[in-house]
Amino acid sequence: MSWRNAWKMMLISMVGFLLVTGCKRGKTPNSGVEFERYGMGKVRDVVIVSDSTARDIAEYLASFLSIDTFYTPHPEPLFFVHVVDISAYQDSLRGFRNSIVLATDGSASLALVREAFGGSVKYGIHSRKEALTEGGYMVGIYEPDLAVLKKVIDDSAFAVRDNLLARIYDQYRHMEYFAGVRKDIPKELAKKYGFTLELPNGYAYAIQDTDFVCLAKHYPDRFMFFYMSDHKRSLDPDSLMALRDSLTKKYYDGDYILRNLCVVEADTFLGHNAVRVTGPWQNGKTVMGGPFRFYAFNANNRFYMVDAAVYAPDKLYKLGYIMRMETVVRTMRFTK
Repeated sequence: MSWRNAWKMMLISMVGFLLVTGCKRGKTPNSGVEFERYGMGKVRDVVIVSDSTARDIAEYLASFLSIDTFYTPHPEPLFFVHVVDISAYQDSLRGFRNSIVLATDGSASLALVREAFGGSVKYGIHSRKEALTEGGYMVGIYEPDLAVLKKVIDDSAFAVRDNLLARIYDQYRHMEYFAGVRKDIPKELAKKYGFTLELPNGYAYAIQDTDFVCLAKHYPDRFMFFYMSDHKRSLDPDSLMALRDSLTKKYYDGDYILRNLCVVEADTFLGHNAVRVTGPWQNGKTVMGGPFRFYAFNANNRFYMVDAAVYAPDKLYKLGYIMRMETVVRTMRFTK
């Protein structure tokens, strides 16, 4: 029996106990609230709103925001982008979760920008939470004419993308920590492995070894591992993917990466230069697979690999679970 199946059976056996004893409803860390209500659409859904004069510019921005695609193993975009006319938005989409509104002087969408950001709104890029509806988020891009609007989007597309991405991670963070946090495991990690993190309720140990620890959660199956070495390593992506394969061969019953579908990016982790790799994993023996994302970096003369993976065969889109786990692993901090 694989460790994942054995762990799942153990977790299921705990459900009855939890139902009898109950579980304490926790608050979202640092928020002081127990929940946050959001508008229409899913977390990564974005509507771009314009009138007919700016439709081409809206489509252009939508194409840019749709470039980032990850294989989970199905191709999955970072954002699900929809371009809508201002009249359709005003009729039925005013409560949408994430909106970008494009406006110029005299455009039909200018009234919406003024409603959201004030009648004396100035030219430029504006953003606001709780815009028009509880939990709504809106970015307004207002310029005097279409030529300037197009240039501003050319110059600021990455900033708009990062703005939206920060908003999405904020929502995922609320979702991940909705049920509160564990206090015991983070203290044990600090003592045994020299790091700790804010661990949501529901996670439990799956594997513990001298330089390797895996924490897992069910519904769907999510598992994160932390690997540490006393020596710095090269951050060459090929050697890092080979290292992950060697670790998962040992600890995950032979999982391996489908390298031709991986996305490799330079990033930072805890302020250190890092390599981030996202892609699909597979296991031919257990006939399982799903997405993963790992960060590899050197810190304090040691090497670290922090990995999040999901097994959710009943879900078409799985990247959101990886991003939710990412909000957890990024709370990691060293204790010695």
